[in-house]
Order: sequence, then structure tokens, then C-alpha cells
Amino acid sequence: MIENQWKSGTAAIFMTLAVLGAITLPQFTNATALAQTPSVQPQCTEADIKQHIQQLNKGESTDIKLLVACDSKAVPALIKALDENKDENFNIITIAVLGDIGASAAPAVPVLNGLLKDTRQNIPIVVVYALGQIIGKDAVKPLIQALKDKNEDVRSSAANALGQIGKDAVSALIIALKDPDSNIRAGAANALGQIGANAKDAVPYLNTARIDRNGKVRSAITNALKEIKIAMNAVEDVKRYNSRENLVCRGFRLPGEPQTHCQDSYTLGQETVLYLKKKPPVMCKNPVIKAVLRWKCS
Repeated sequence: MIENQWKSGTAAIFMTLAVLGAITLPQFTNATALAQTPSVQPQCTEADIKQHIQQLNKGESTDIKLLVACDSKAVPALIKALDENKDENFNIITIAVLGDIGASAAPAVPVLNGLLKDTRQNIPIVVVYALGQIIGKDAVKPLIQALKDKNEDVRSSAANALGQIGKDAVSALIIALKDPDSNIRAGAANALGQIGANAKDAVPYLNTARIDRNGKVRSAITNALKEIKIAMNAVEDVKRYNSRENLVCRGFRLPGEPQTHCQDSYTLGQETVLYLKKKPPVMCKNPVIKAVLRWKCS
């Protein structure tokens, strides 16, 4: 019983720190896909994949989960479906599924890059999300360019995708703070704020950029500095919460370890709790996308 308590406590530590970005764990690199993968191995024959793709417009989570679980096997058929079926809702779902498949969907990148210029305003929003999920740091350059898109939702989604890429995007975002385009400067600041504690190296550059001539950029920088500070404080808060001493106070003991009596155990601050709450992708703020991607935006 005690050993199980300790294992549960240790798992909680790693999961919390991974959420904060304080550590990097290989098993969390495609958390979305893992969370959506069914416990039963799916049948990934060509016929099964085709059938699931045909059902995508219904937005049923079962078909979506099974396609994500089929991983690279589903990618060629999804790319073909994007080319053949131009229904906007179907395209939104298909692109999001490719994003959830992650790195294995890399063959779809050229097609997705082309869709960044799609005239249907909701498509590029989902594309920048998917690119961030699929190609990680290699997506930084096209996503930074997407920060100057005329569609505000595309810009916000690009900043969100860069934030998801995390530390690998920081250097490019620091450079982008000096871009002539104010939308790119504001988007870069927003992305750095979303990266949080792993963007601490950007703080001096953000402080220098606070005198930007554009009010929207200054506001984004102020918010980014605030978000990074909250994230850094949250990392320290979680470390204290999961310290050896506090774990013992909370009842998590090593096998055979005597009980330690504490007056009170340390609890996480409210600001940290709010920071740790999972937020849906920023693209879900778009009512059309939210309605279509119900499984992701709920």
C-alpha cells in the first residue's frame, strides 16, 4: 500500500513538471495522440482507414481516435482525402487529425504548407495548429511568417503553435521581436508568453522591447513578461510541493520509511493551480472550428 502510494506520488511529480515544461519526458512528446489511442489495437487495413475517413464529417471521436492510432499508415489516405474532398468541415477535421498523429504525418507537410494560403479563412487556422504538432522546431520559420497573416485568428493560432513548440522556438522568436511587421512582433511576444518558464532567456529582450512604438506590441510584451514570471513561479511552487519533505507530510513514503509528523503540508498556490489547468488550442476560440472539432475543443 505504502509502495503504491509512493509510486502514485512520483508519477504525479513527473506529470506536473512535464506540464510546466520544467522537464522533458519522451513519453509525453505526443500526449494528445497517446490520450486518444484506444486500448484495443485498431485494424489499420486500407479498407478500414478509408471507412473511418469517410465518417469524419460526422465528427465522431471513435473514427478520429482510430485514425490517430493507425499513425503513419493513415497519412497517405488522409492526404489523398484532402485533395479529393473540398468540404470545409471535412478539411478542418482531416487537418486536425494529421496534427494529432504528429511527427509521423510529416509527408503531409508540403500539402499543409500550400493550405496556409487557402482562401477559406478557417483552414489556415487549423493548418498552423497541425504544423506545430507535426514538425516541431522545423515549423518555426513558416509559423513566424504566419504571424503576419491578415486573419487575426491565423495569427493567434500561429502564436499558439509556436508556444507549443516551446524552447526550440525561443531563439527565432527573440529575433522576431525586432521584425518590421508589428503583427510578427506582437505574435512573437504572445508565443514567448505561452512558452512560459522555458522562455526565461527571452526576458532581457522583452524588457528592451517594452518601448516598442506600437501599442499592441507593448501590450503583448507586458503580458508575456507576466506569463513567464507566473510560469517560473509555478515551477518553483511545484518543486516545493513535490519536495521530499512535503511528500512525506502528504503521506507518500518510501517502503519501510517511518511516518513523519508535520504541522501542515505545503499546498499549491491558486495562481499555480490555474496555470496548470489544461487549455484547449487557441483555434477553438473560433466558433466554426469549435463546432466542427468538438472532440478537441470541449
